[in-house]
Amino acid sequence: ISAYVHAGQDPQQAFDTGASWGTWHTTAIEWTPKRLSFFLDGKLIGTTTQGVPNVPMDWIIQNESALNGESAAPDSSAQIDIAAVSVYAYTP
Repeated sequence: ISAYVHAGQDPQQAFDTGASWGTWHTTAIEWTPKRLSFFLDGKLIGTTTQGVPNVPMDWIIQNESALNGESAAPDSSAQIDIAAVSVYAYTP
């Protein structure tokens, strides 16, 4: 499980947890005007002050079926189950 910041930076910012998709987890993104912080199961996995959006962000939640190479092997699949999603407004 990883978090990424795609803000036109090369390389992109990546925060890897080493955690498996094999059990349920709680993830969170904290977005303030000057900082992005990423959490897994209540623990901070990464924070940055670079590439922080000043316009609305898009959420991309994905699970890869091709980890090595450009395309997935025939008959491969990936599944992710999401129990709930919440969004809160930032109030300074």
